[in-house]
Amino acid sequence: MVAATPYEFQHLIDEEYPPEYIITDYNQGFFPDVHAKLVGLPGKNLKFNKVVRNIDQSGDKVVVTTEGKHQYTADYVLVTFGIGVIQQGEVTFTPDLPPWKTEQIFRYQRGTIDSIFLRFSSSFWGDKEWIYHASERNDVDRHYYPVFLNLEAEGYYADSKMLVAFVTGEEALRVEGLTDGQVANEILAVLRSMFGAETVSTLEEIYVERWASDPFHYGLFSTWPVPSNVPVDAAQRLRAKVGRIFFAQQASDPFIG
Repeated sequence: MVAATPYEFQHLIDEEYPPEYIITDYNQGFFPDVHAKLVGLPGKNLKFNKVVRNIDQSGDKVVVTTEGKHQYTADYVLVTFGIGVIQQGEVTFTPDLPPWKTEQIFRYQRGTIDSIFLRFSSSFWGDKEWIYHASERNDVDRHYYPVFLNLEAEGYYADSKMLVAFVTGEEALRVEGLTDGQVANEILAVLRSMFGAETVSTLEEIYVERWASDPFHYGLFSTWPVPSNVPVDAAQRLRAKVGRIFFAQQASDPFIG
């Protein structure tokens, strides 16, 4: 049994593990590629839209319980939940994971880079791929909407009328606490200060990623803890199996960060 996101399924079901990531059109996303491969798998044991709450290996089989108290049994389980999901207690284990395992799980930190997608009635920002904003706000300084990606630049999406803003760290956490309308007002104020109030066209649509508060992620990526606190075998312990439960989170890769 495997518990994984669509991204992780992409690699788990490949016949070979390629050295490069598989990139697909943003308009389609990567899930259609994954689905096309999944439908060819034997059997009918693939379950979508099931939220795992407990993994129990106290008996002869491993029992996975989802929301709604549905249960699935297997000889082994492969866990690929983000490290934040386990840190937040969204998934519990029976019996509890041993101290040597939980110690490693809580050593790791979670990082966030949120993308904010903006579609306007017309483009006004020129043809440069990247647009930088130097903020005068002393409280958050350079982290206040510091960079925008032009999705109309060469090689992207002509006539999309879209920009993508990026926020990271503490500023990403602040933005996640705002409504979409509040985020839109802040970004519009930034763009008007850069291009002029009369130049900026109408914002027709906004989509704000909120990775840090997403209960299926609690952070976009994992990072090493403070170097002085990292045992040399930290990654090995993090991906080491516990009984019949195997672990393969992004954080367990020794090359992260």
